[in-house]
Amino acid sequence: MTRTAKQSDEIRFSPNYRSLHWRGERFSFTETQARAFGVLLKYWLDGTPDVPGDYVLATIDSDAANLCDLFRQHKAWNRIIVPGATRGTRRLKGDPPHNLLPFDEMSDEHSISD
Repeated sequence: MTRTAKQSDEIRFSPNYRSLHWRGERFSFTETQARAFGVLLKYWLDGTPDVPGDYVLATIDSDAANLCDLFRQHKAWNRIIVPGATRGTRRLKGDPPHNLLPFDEMSDEHSISD
C-alpha cells in the first residue's frame, strides 16, 4: 500500500489494538489495555473524544478501580491517553487525522494519517 502521509504523522494499529504506532512512537498493550484503547479510539474518531473512565472500564468489563490503575506505569498514560475537558474523562491526544487508510491485509494493521 502506498502511503501519502509522512511516517511520523501516521497512526497504525493491529486489529486487536495490542500493537500501536502513534505518530512516530511504538506502544504495546495488554489485552485489557488494548480494549480500553479501542473504546477511546472509537470516540476520538467519532468526534466525541472525552470519555468517562468508568464508562471505558464498564464497556470492557474490567475489574480495575480506575483507568489510571489499568495503565499504571504505561508510557501511553499522559502521553497519548490524556485528561479530557471535564473531570473524570480521558481522551486520545490531539485531533484525529482527516482520512482513514484502508485495512492493510498484508500486515494485518489499520492505518490513519493526516
